[in-house]
Amino acid sequence: MKGFTFLLSLLALNQFTYVASVKIPVKRQAPTKGASFKSVLAEAGAADALGSTGDIRYTTTVTVNSVEVLVALDTGSTDLWVIPPGGLGDYNNTGIPLSLRYGDGTYGVDGYIGVAPFTFGSYSVEKQAFLHANKSTIGSMTQIGIYGLLGLGFNDPLTSPITHKIKSVEGPDADWGDSVLANIFEQHPSQPNLVALDLHRTEDLEETDSGSFNIGEIDDKYAAVVDAPKLPQYPPGNGRWTTLLDGVKVDGNALELTSSMDGTPSGKAVALLDTGAPTALLPPKLMNAIYSAIPGAVYYAKEDLWIVPCKATTIVEWEFGGQSFPMHPLDLTTVTEVESDGTKYTICISAFHAGDTEDFDLILGDSFLRNVYSVYDFGHPSASDDEGVMPVMQLLAQTDPEKAKTEAVQAREATLSTRPPEISPDQIPGATADANLSADDSSSSGSESAVEKYAPAVLGLLGANLVIGLILVVLGVLSCMRRGVKGTSNLPSRTPHYVPVGLKDEEDTAYHMPYASR
Repeated sequence: MKGFTFLLSLLALNQFTYVASVKIPVKRQAPTKGASFKSVLAEAGAADALGSTGDIRYTTTVTVNSVEVLVALDTGSTDLWVIPPGGLGDYNNTGIPLSLRYGDGTYGVDGYIGVAPFTFGSYSVEKQAFLHANKSTIGSMTQIGIYGLLGLGFNDPLTSPITHKIKSVEGPDADWGDSVLANIFEQHPSQPNLVALDLHRTEDLEETDSGSFNIGEIDDKYAAVVDAPKLPQYPPGNGRWTTLLDGVKVDGNALELTSSMDGTPSGKAVALLDTGAPTALLPPKLMNAIYSAIPGAVYYAKEDLWIVPCKATTIVEWEFGGQSFPMHPLDLTTVTEVESDGTKYTICISAFHAGDTEDFDLILGDSFLRNVYSVYDFGHPSASDDEGVMPVMQLLAQTDPEKAKTEAVQAREATLSTRPPEISPDQIPGATADANLSADDSSSSGSESAVEKYAPAVLGLLGANLVIGLILVVLGVLSCMRRGVKGTSNLPSRTPHYVPVGLKDEEDTAYHMPYASR
Protein backbone atom coordinates (compact mmCIF):
# COMPACT_ATOMS: atom_id res chain seq x y z
CA MET A 1 0.00 0.00 0.00
CA LYS A 2 1.47 3.35 -0.97
CA GLY A 3 0.71 6.90 -0.04
CA PHE A 4 -0.31 6.51 3.60
CA THR A 5 0.92 8.57 6.53
CA PHE A 6 0.31 8.36 10.23
CA LEU A 7 -1.13 11.30 12.11
CA LEU A 8 0.06 11.70 15.68
CA SER A 9 -2.57 12.43 18.26
CA LEU A 10 -1.91 15.12 20.80
CA LEU A 11 0.52 14.47 23.63
CA ALA A 12 -0.49 16.60 26.57
CA LEU A 13 1.20 17.73 29.74
CA ASN A 14 -1.27 18.68 32.40
CA GLN A 15 -1.17 22.11 33.92
CA PHE A 16 -0.53 21.46 37.55
CA THR A 17 -0.62 23.34 40.83
CA TYR A 18 1.50 22.64 43.88
CA VAL A 19 -0.07 23.17 47.28
CA ALA A 20 1.45 22.66 50.68
CA SER A 21 2.45 25.92 51.95
CA VAL A 22 2.60 26.98 48.30
CA LYS A 23 1.04 26.49 44.87
CA ILE A 24 3.22 25.84 41.85
CA PRO A 25 1.99 25.77 38.24
CA VAL A 26 2.52 22.77 36.05
CA LYS A 27 1.72 22.80 32.40
CA ARG A 28 0.68 20.45 29.69
CA GLN A 29 2.48 20.84 26.38
CA ALA A 30 2.05 19.11 23.06
CA PRO A 31 3.66 18.69 19.67
CA THR A 32 1.77 19.98 16.66
CA LYS A 33 -1.36 17.95 16.13
CA GLY A 34 -1.33 16.01 12.90
CA ALA A 35 2.45 16.00 12.50
CA SER A 36 3.71 13.36 10.14
CA PHE A 37 4.85 10.23 11.92
CA LYS A 38 7.67 9.78 9.41
CA SER A 39 8.93 13.34 9.86
CA VAL A 40 9.02 12.94 13.62
CA LEU A 41 11.02 9.74 13.31
CA ALA A 42 13.42 11.38 10.91
CA GLU A 43 14.13 14.16 13.40
CA ALA A 44 14.16 12.17 16.61
CA GLY A 45 14.88 8.56 15.81
CA ALA A 46 12.44 5.68 16.31
CA ALA A 47 13.09 5.41 20.04
CA ASP A 48 12.05 9.03 20.55
CA ALA A 49 8.71 9.01 18.78
CA LEU A 50 6.01 11.11 20.40
CA GLY A 51 2.93 9.64 21.97
CA SER A 52 -0.82 9.86 21.80
CA THR A 53 -3.56 11.55 23.76
CA GLY A 54 -3.52 8.83 26.37
CA ASP A 55 0.10 9.61 27.28
CA ILE A 56 -0.15 12.50 29.71
CA ARG A 57 2.72 14.00 31.70
CA TYR A 58 2.01 15.88 34.89
CA THR A 59 4.75 18.40 35.47
CA THR A 60 5.84 21.27 37.67
CA THR A 61 8.64 23.82 37.72
CA VAL A 62 11.62 23.58 40.06
CA THR A 63 14.71 25.74 40.37
CA VAL A 64 18.18 24.17 40.36
CA ASN A 65 21.15 26.53 40.83
CA SER A 66 18.84 29.48 40.01
CA VAL A 67 17.74 27.86 36.72
CA GLU A 68 14.03 27.07 36.32
CA VAL A 69 13.38 23.59 34.93
CA LEU A 70 10.08 21.96 33.95
CA VAL A 71 10.12 18.43 35.38
CA ALA A 72 7.74 15.48 35.38
CA LEU A 73 6.39 14.27 38.74
CA ASP A 74 6.94 10.58 39.44
CA THR A 75 5.86 8.53 42.46
CA GLY A 76 7.55 5.55 40.80
CA SER A 77 11.10 6.84 41.38
CA THR A 78 13.06 8.81 43.97
CA ASP A 79 15.74 11.00 42.47
CA LEU A 80 15.91 14.37 40.73
CA TRP A 81 17.56 14.67 37.33
CA VAL A 82 17.62 17.62 34.95
CA ILE A 83 19.00 18.46 31.53
CA PRO A 84 18.09 22.14 30.95
CA PRO A 85 18.91 23.29 27.40
CA GLY A 86 20.80 26.36 28.62
CA GLY A 87 22.86 24.52 31.22
CA LEU A 88 23.07 25.21 34.96
CA GLY A 89 26.03 27.57 35.21
CA ASP A 90 28.64 27.01 37.92
CA TYR A 91 27.74 24.44 40.55
CA ASN A 92 29.40 21.64 42.51
CA ASN A 93 29.95 18.91 39.93
CA THR A 94 31.18 15.91 41.91
CA GLY A 95 32.50 14.14 38.83
CA ILE A 96 30.67 10.97 39.88
CA PRO A 97 29.15 9.51 36.69
CA LEU A 98 25.64 8.17 36.58
CA SER A 99 23.76 6.67 33.66
CA LEU A 100 20.04 5.97 33.64
CA ARG A 101 18.95 3.52 30.96
CA TYR A 102 15.37 2.86 29.92
CA GLY A 103 13.46 0.36 27.82
CA ASP A 104 15.84 -2.07 26.18
CA GLY A 105 18.82 -0.15 27.54
CA THR A 106 19.63 1.66 24.28
CA TYR A 107 18.36 5.07 25.37
CA GLY A 108 18.33 7.15 28.54
CA VAL A 109 20.22 9.98 30.23
CA ASP A 110 23.91 10.22 31.12
CA GLY A 111 25.70 12.74 33.27
CA TYR A 112 27.29 13.44 36.63
CA ILE A 113 25.95 13.77 40.14
CA GLY A 114 25.92 17.40 41.18
CA VAL A 115 25.09 19.38 44.32
CA ALA A 116 23.39 22.77 44.05
CA PRO A 117 20.79 25.05 45.68
CA PHE A 118 17.27 23.83 44.98
CA THR A 119 13.92 25.56 45.43
CA PHE A 120 10.39 24.31 44.97
CA GLY A 121 7.62 26.71 45.89
CA SER A 122 8.48 28.04 49.32
CA TYR A 123 10.82 25.13 50.06
CA SER A 124 14.55 25.51 49.66
CA VAL A 125 17.43 23.05 50.00
CA GLU A 126 20.89 24.61 50.10
CA LYS A 127 22.74 21.48 48.98
CA GLN A 128 20.62 19.12 46.92
CA ALA A 129 22.11 16.10 45.16
CA PHE A 130 20.83 15.51 41.64
CA LEU A 131 21.88 14.11 38.29
CA HIS A 132 22.87 16.79 35.78
CA ALA A 133 22.48 14.95 32.51
CA ASN A 134 24.69 16.08 29.65
CA LYS A 135 23.30 13.58 27.18
CA SER A 136 19.78 12.38 26.58
CA THR A 137 18.38 10.02 24.01
CA ILE A 138 14.85 10.42 25.39
CA GLY A 139 13.47 12.91 22.92
CA SER A 140 9.89 12.12 23.88
CA MET A 141 10.36 14.41 26.90
CA THR A 142 12.75 17.10 25.74
CA GLN A 143 10.92 17.59 22.45
CA ILE A 144 7.89 18.84 24.33
CA GLY A 145 9.78 20.97 26.80
CA ILE A 146 10.25 18.66 29.79
CA TYR A 147 13.85 18.79 30.95
CA GLY A 148 13.91 16.61 34.01
CA LEU A 149 12.10 14.43 36.50
CA LEU A 150 11.31 14.84 40.21
CA GLY A 151 10.98 11.52 42.03
CA LEU A 152 8.45 11.24 44.87
CA GLY A 153 9.52 7.79 46.07
CA PHE A 154 11.34 6.43 49.09
CA ASN A 155 14.77 7.68 50.18
CA ASP A 156 16.61 4.39 50.26
CA PRO A 157 19.73 3.05 48.51
CA LEU A 158 17.58 0.33 46.97
CA THR A 159 15.28 2.85 45.31
CA SER A 160 17.58 5.85 44.88
CA PRO A 161 20.33 5.35 42.27
CA ILE A 162 22.00 8.58 43.41
CA THR A 163 22.17 7.48 47.04
CA HIS A 164 23.35 4.03 46.04
CA LYS A 165 26.06 5.40 43.77
CA ILE A 166 27.34 7.88 46.35
CA LYS A 167 27.55 5.19 49.02
CA SER A 168 29.27 2.79 46.63
CA VAL A 169 31.90 5.43 45.85
CA GLU A 170 32.37 7.12 49.24
CA GLY A 171 31.26 4.42 51.66
CA PRO A 172 28.07 3.54 53.56
CA ASP A 173 28.32 6.59 55.85
CA ALA A 174 28.02 9.09 52.99
CA ASP A 175 24.69 10.81 53.60
CA TRP A 176 24.63 13.81 51.25
CA GLY A 177 22.65 12.07 48.51
CA ASP A 178 19.21 12.32 50.13
CA SER A 179 16.22 12.92 47.87
CA VAL A 180 14.38 16.22 47.58
CA LEU A 181 11.47 15.01 49.69
CA ALA A 182 13.76 13.57 52.36
CA ASN A 183 15.50 16.93 52.69
CA ILE A 184 12.22 18.84 52.84
CA PHE A 185 10.80 16.50 55.48
CA GLU A 186 13.97 16.84 57.56
CA GLN A 187 13.67 20.63 57.48
CA HIS A 188 10.08 20.50 58.69
CA PRO A 189 9.93 17.83 61.44
CA SER A 190 6.52 18.94 62.70
CA GLN A 191 5.00 18.63 59.24
CA PRO A 192 3.47 15.29 58.16
CA ASN A 193 5.73 13.33 55.83
CA LEU A 194 3.23 13.09 53.00
CA VAL A 195 2.52 14.25 49.48
CA ALA A 196 -0.89 14.44 47.85
CA LEU A 197 -1.94 14.87 44.23
CA ASP A 198 -4.99 15.91 42.29
CA LEU A 199 -4.47 15.19 38.58
CA HIS A 200 -7.04 17.07 36.54
CA ARG A 201 -8.43 16.13 33.16
CA THR A 202 -10.14 17.93 30.27
CA GLU A 203 -12.39 15.98 27.96
CA ASP A 204 -10.09 14.04 25.60
CA LEU A 205 -7.03 15.48 27.40
CA GLU A 206 -6.22 17.89 24.59
CA GLU A 207 -6.35 21.11 26.60
CA THR A 208 -4.29 22.61 29.39
CA ASP A 209 -5.72 22.16 32.86
CA SER A 210 -4.63 22.49 36.45
CA GLY A 211 -4.39 20.26 39.49
CA SER A 212 -2.79 20.31 42.90
CA PHE A 213 0.34 18.87 44.44
CA ASN A 214 0.73 19.04 48.22
CA ILE A 215 3.69 18.48 50.47
CA GLY A 216 3.02 18.08 54.18
CA GLU A 217 -0.69 18.84 54.06
CA ILE A 218 -3.89 18.01 52.21
CA ASP A 219 -5.74 20.39 49.94
CA ASP A 220 -8.77 21.69 51.85
CA LYS A 221 -10.96 20.87 48.87
CA TYR A 222 -10.28 17.17 49.46
CA ALA A 223 -10.29 17.11 53.26
CA ALA A 224 -12.60 14.08 53.19
CA VAL A 225 -9.64 11.92 52.16
CA VAL A 226 -8.46 11.83 55.80
CA ASP A 227 -11.42 9.53 56.54
CA ALA A 228 -10.60 7.18 53.64
CA PRO A 229 -9.19 3.74 54.46
CA LYS A 230 -5.43 3.71 54.98
CA LEU A 231 -3.96 1.38 52.39
CA PRO A 232 -0.76 -0.15 53.78
CA GLN A 233 2.29 -0.64 51.62
CA TYR A 234 2.37 -4.22 50.35
CA PRO A 235 4.65 -6.04 50.59
CA PRO A 236 5.75 -4.02 53.64
CA GLY A 237 9.09 -2.26 53.32
CA ASN A 238 9.51 -2.83 49.57
CA GLY A 239 10.34 0.81 48.89
CA ARG A 240 7.50 1.42 46.44
CA TRP A 241 3.98 2.83 46.53
CA THR A 242 2.42 -0.62 46.12
CA THR A 243 -0.70 -1.84 47.88
CA LEU A 244 -3.30 -4.59 47.62
CA LEU A 245 -5.97 -4.34 44.95
CA ASP A 246 -9.16 -5.96 46.24
CA GLY A 247 -11.01 -6.35 42.97
CA VAL A 248 -11.95 -5.07 39.51
CA LYS A 249 -15.41 -4.62 38.03
CA VAL A 250 -16.52 -3.81 34.49
CA ASP A 251 -20.00 -2.29 34.33
CA GLY A 252 -20.70 -3.82 37.74
CA ASN A 253 -19.50 -7.33 36.89
CA ALA A 254 -16.60 -8.59 38.98
CA LEU A 255 -13.56 -10.01 37.21
CA GLU A 256 -11.34 -12.79 38.48
CA LEU A 257 -8.27 -11.35 40.17
CA THR A 258 -5.13 -13.36 40.80
CA SER A 259 -1.58 -12.56 41.82
CA SER A 260 1.80 -13.93 40.78
CA MET A 261 3.34 -12.60 44.02
CA ASP A 262 4.02 -15.19 46.72
CA GLY A 263 2.00 -14.59 49.86
CA THR A 264 -0.60 -12.31 48.28
CA PRO A 265 -4.07 -13.05 49.73
CA SER A 266 -6.37 -15.01 47.46
CA GLY A 267 -8.47 -12.88 45.14
CA LYS A 268 -6.19 -9.86 45.44
CA ALA A 269 -3.27 -8.42 43.48
CA VAL A 270 -0.36 -6.07 44.14
CA ALA A 271 -0.75 -2.69 42.41
CA LEU A 272 1.79 0.11 42.03
CA LEU A 273 0.36 3.66 42.06
CA ASP A 274 2.68 5.54 39.71
CA THR A 275 2.19 9.13 38.55
CA GLY A 276 5.08 8.64 36.15
CA ALA A 277 3.18 6.01 34.15
CA PRO A 278 0.80 7.73 31.69
CA THR A 279 -1.63 4.81 31.46
CA ALA A 280 -1.51 1.35 33.01
CA LEU A 281 0.37 -1.93 32.71
CA LEU A 282 -1.78 -4.98 33.41
CA PRO A 283 -1.35 -8.75 33.33
CA PRO A 284 -2.52 -9.93 29.88
CA LYS A 285 -5.38 -11.96 31.35
CA LEU A 286 -6.75 -8.98 33.26
CA MET A 287 -6.34 -6.60 30.35
CA ASN A 288 -8.19 -8.95 28.01
CA ALA A 289 -10.94 -9.49 30.57
CA ILE A 290 -11.51 -5.75 30.87
CA TYR A 291 -11.57 -4.90 27.17
CA SER A 292 -13.47 -8.01 26.09
CA ALA A 293 -16.30 -6.85 28.37
CA ILE A 294 -16.68 -3.57 26.46
CA PRO A 295 -19.56 -3.91 23.95
CA GLY A 296 -18.31 -3.85 20.37
CA ALA A 297 -14.60 -4.15 21.26
CA VAL A 298 -12.42 -6.49 19.20
CA TYR A 299 -8.97 -7.92 19.84
CA TYR A 300 -6.15 -7.54 17.34
CA ALA A 301 -3.77 -10.38 18.14
CA LYS A 302 -0.84 -9.34 15.98
CA GLU A 303 -0.27 -6.22 18.05
CA ASP A 304 -1.82 -7.47 21.31
CA LEU A 305 -4.29 -4.62 21.64
CA TRP A 306 -8.01 -3.91 21.54
CA ILE A 307 -9.96 -1.72 19.15
CA VAL A 308 -12.92 -0.14 20.92
CA PRO A 309 -15.95 1.88 19.74
CA CYS A 310 -14.86 5.47 20.31
CA LYS A 311 -18.06 6.43 22.14
CA ALA A 312 -18.02 3.47 24.52
CA THR A 313 -19.29 4.31 28.01
CA THR A 314 -17.99 1.30 29.93
CA ILE A 315 -17.14 1.96 33.58
CA VAL A 316 -14.19 0.10 35.10
CA GLU A 317 -14.00 0.15 38.89
CA TRP A 318 -10.91 -0.57 40.97
CA GLU A 319 -11.46 -1.64 44.57
CA PHE A 320 -9.04 -0.72 47.36
CA GLY A 321 -9.63 -0.97 51.09
CA GLY A 322 -13.24 -2.01 50.59
CA GLN A 323 -14.04 1.06 48.49
CA SER A 324 -14.69 1.38 44.77
CA PHE A 325 -12.94 3.90 42.51
CA PRO A 326 -14.56 4.28 39.06
CA MET A 327 -12.57 5.28 35.98
CA HIS A 328 -13.81 7.70 33.37
CA PRO A 329 -14.57 5.88 30.07
CA LEU A 330 -12.31 8.32 28.20
CA ASP A 331 -9.32 6.95 30.11
CA LEU A 332 -9.74 3.50 28.56
CA THR A 333 -8.96 4.37 24.95
CA THR A 334 -6.82 6.55 22.71
CA VAL A 335 -8.16 8.26 19.58
CA THR A 336 -5.95 7.58 16.58
CA GLU A 337 -6.03 8.62 12.92
CA VAL A 338 -4.70 7.01 9.75
CA GLU A 339 -4.49 8.31 6.22
CA SER A 340 -4.29 6.00 3.23
CA ASP A 341 -4.20 7.12 -0.39
CA GLY A 342 -5.85 10.37 0.62
CA THR A 343 -8.57 8.69 2.67
CA LYS A 344 -8.49 9.21 6.42
CA TYR A 345 -10.03 7.07 9.15
CA THR A 346 -10.34 7.22 12.93
CA ILE A 347 -10.12 4.35 15.40
CA CYS A 348 -9.86 4.10 19.19
CA ILE A 349 -7.40 1.63 20.65
CA SER A 350 -6.83 0.34 24.17
CA ALA A 351 -4.92 2.85 26.28
CA PHE A 352 -3.66 0.19 28.68
CA HIS A 353 -0.62 -1.99 28.04
CA ALA A 354 -0.24 -5.71 28.68
CA GLY A 355 2.80 -7.32 30.29
CA ASP A 356 3.96 -9.44 33.21
CA THR A 357 6.08 -8.01 36.01
CA GLU A 358 8.01 -9.82 38.72
CA ASP A 359 7.75 -7.59 41.80
CA PHE A 360 4.11 -6.56 41.63
CA ASP A 361 1.15 -7.48 39.46
CA LEU A 362 0.14 -4.25 37.78
CA ILE A 363 0.84 -0.54 37.46
CA LEU A 364 -1.98 2.00 37.73
CA GLY A 365 -0.70 5.27 36.33
CA ASP A 366 -2.25 8.61 35.49
CA SER A 367 -5.21 7.10 33.62
CA PHE A 368 -6.41 5.77 36.99
CA LEU A 369 -4.96 8.48 39.24
CA ARG A 370 -6.83 11.21 37.34
CA ASN A 371 -9.96 9.69 38.83
CA VAL A 372 -8.91 10.01 42.48
CA TYR A 373 -7.27 12.39 44.92
CA SER A 374 -4.29 10.43 46.17
CA VAL A 375 -2.23 10.78 49.36
CA TYR A 376 1.16 9.11 49.89
CA ASP A 377 2.16 9.13 53.56
CA PHE A 378 5.76 8.02 54.20
CA GLY A 379 5.13 7.49 57.92
CA HIS A 380 6.55 9.44 60.80
CA PRO A 381 9.70 8.27 62.60
CA SER A 382 8.58 10.02 65.78
CA ALA A 383 5.19 8.33 65.87
CA SER A 384 4.43 6.53 69.11
CA ASP A 385 2.62 3.63 67.43
CA ASP A 386 3.65 1.20 64.71
CA GLU A 387 0.75 2.26 62.50
CA GLY A 388 2.01 5.84 62.37
CA VAL A 389 5.47 4.73 61.28
CA MET A 390 4.41 2.59 58.33
CA PRO A 391 3.81 4.10 54.85
CA VAL A 392 0.17 4.25 53.77
CA MET A 393 -1.85 5.52 50.83
CA GLN A 394 -5.32 7.07 50.84
CA LEU A 395 -7.63 7.59 47.87
CA LEU A 396 -10.72 9.75 47.40
CA ALA A 397 -12.91 8.99 44.36
CA GLN A 398 -13.42 11.92 41.99
CA THR A 399 -15.38 10.33 39.12
CA ASP A 400 -19.18 10.06 39.13
CA PRO A 401 -19.96 7.07 36.85
CA GLU A 402 -23.26 8.34 35.45
CA LYS A 403 -21.93 11.83 34.85
CA ALA A 404 -18.80 10.35 33.29
CA LYS A 405 -20.85 8.35 30.76
CA THR A 406 -22.57 11.49 29.55
CA GLU A 407 -19.29 13.39 29.45
CA ALA A 408 -17.62 10.59 27.50
CA VAL A 409 -20.21 10.63 24.72
CA GLN A 410 -20.21 14.42 24.47
CA ALA A 411 -16.41 14.65 24.50
CA ARG A 412 -15.96 11.93 21.88
CA GLU A 413 -18.64 13.39 19.64
CA ALA A 414 -16.78 16.69 19.79
CA THR A 415 -13.45 14.99 19.06
CA LEU A 416 -14.82 12.85 16.24
CA SER A 417 -16.50 15.86 14.64
CA THR A 418 -13.04 17.18 13.85
CA ARG A 419 -11.62 13.83 12.72
CA PRO A 420 -12.05 11.49 9.76
CA PRO A 421 -14.96 9.01 9.94
CA GLU A 422 -14.56 6.22 12.48
CA ILE A 423 -14.05 2.65 11.31
CA SER A 424 -16.25 0.26 13.23
CA PRO A 425 -14.02 -2.19 15.15
CA ASP A 426 -15.73 -5.21 13.58
CA GLN A 427 -14.63 -4.00 10.15
CA ILE A 428 -10.94 -4.35 10.99
CA PRO A 429 -9.55 -7.42 9.18
CA GLY A 430 -7.95 -9.93 11.51
CA ALA A 431 -9.72 -8.68 14.63
CA THR A 432 -11.93 -10.80 16.84
CA ALA A 433 -14.10 -10.39 19.91
CA ASP A 434 -12.35 -13.40 21.45
CA ALA A 435 -8.88 -12.69 22.82
CA ASN A 436 -8.18 -16.42 22.98
CA LEU A 437 -8.14 -16.67 19.18
CA SER A 438 -4.96 -16.07 17.26
CA ALA A 439 -4.80 -13.60 14.41
CA ASP A 440 -4.82 -16.48 11.93
CA ASP A 441 -7.89 -18.05 13.53
CA SER A 442 -9.86 -14.82 13.44
CA SER A 443 -8.92 -13.52 10.02
CA SER A 444 -10.98 -16.03 8.09
CA SER A 445 -14.33 -14.70 9.25
CA GLY A 446 -16.22 -11.92 7.50
CA SER A 447 -16.37 -10.93 3.87
CA GLU A 448 -13.96 -8.53 2.20
CA SER A 449 -15.00 -4.92 2.66
CA ALA A 450 -13.79 -1.55 1.47
CA VAL A 451 -11.87 -1.20 4.71
CA GLU A 452 -9.73 -4.20 3.82
CA LYS A 453 -8.31 -2.14 1.01
CA TYR A 454 -6.72 0.04 3.66
CA ALA A 455 -5.79 -2.73 6.06
CA PRO A 456 -2.02 -2.25 5.66
CA ALA A 457 -2.37 1.36 6.70
CA VAL A 458 -4.48 0.45 9.71
CA LEU A 459 -2.15 -2.30 10.78
CA GLY A 460 0.84 -0.09 10.27
CA LEU A 461 -0.81 2.52 12.44
CA LEU A 462 -1.31 0.08 15.24
CA GLY A 463 2.35 -0.87 15.17
CA ALA A 464 3.32 2.79 15.12
CA ASN A 465 1.19 3.52 18.15
CA LEU A 466 2.89 0.76 20.04
CA VAL A 467 6.31 2.22 19.32
CA ILE A 468 4.96 5.62 20.28
CA GLY A 469 3.43 4.40 23.52
CA LEU A 470 6.55 2.53 24.57
CA ILE A 471 8.76 5.53 25.14
CA LEU A 472 6.31 7.52 27.20
CA VAL A 473 5.13 4.62 29.30
CA VAL A 474 8.66 3.35 29.86
CA LEU A 475 9.98 6.75 30.82
CA GLY A 476 7.14 7.43 33.17
CA VAL A 477 7.54 4.12 34.90
CA LEU A 478 10.88 4.98 36.40
CA SER A 479 12.13 2.59 39.05
CA CYS A 480 9.57 -0.01 39.83
CA MET A 481 10.07 -3.14 37.77
CA ARG A 482 13.06 -4.63 39.44
CA ARG A 483 13.77 -7.38 36.98
CA GLY A 484 12.05 -6.07 33.90
CA VAL A 485 8.76 -6.83 32.21
CA LYS A 486 7.97 -9.90 30.21
CA GLY A 487 5.48 -9.04 27.49
CA THR A 488 2.95 -11.07 25.61
CA SER A 489 3.55 -9.57 22.20
CA ASN A 490 6.41 -10.04 19.84
CA LEU A 491 6.71 -6.26 19.71
CA PRO A 492 8.96 -4.82 22.43
CA SER A 493 6.82 -1.71 22.56
CA ARG A 494 4.13 -3.66 24.40
CA THR A 495 6.52 -4.53 27.20
CA PRO A 496 7.79 -1.35 28.85
CA HIS A 497 10.49 -1.80 31.43
CA TYR A 498 13.26 0.10 33.13
CA VAL A 499 16.68 -1.46 32.88
CA PRO A 500 18.85 -1.40 36.05
CA VAL A 501 19.50 2.23 36.81
CA GLY A 502 22.76 2.74 34.96
CA LEU A 503 25.31 3.48 37.51
CA LYS A 504 28.68 3.30 35.82
CA ASP A 505 31.77 3.30 37.99
CA GLU A 506 34.97 5.22 37.44
CA GLU A 507 36.36 2.47 35.21
CA ASP A 508 33.23 2.83 33.09
CA THR A 509 32.31 -0.72 33.97
CA ALA A 510 28.59 -1.33 33.98
CA TYR A 511 27.35 -1.62 37.53
CA HIS A 512 23.96 -3.00 38.42
CA MET A 513 22.01 -2.27 41.54
CA PRO A 514 21.09 -5.17 43.83
CA TYR A 515 17.95 -5.44 41.75
CA ALA A 516 16.91 -4.27 38.32
CA SER A 517 14.84 -1.17 38.87
CA ARG A 518 12.38 -1.82 36.12
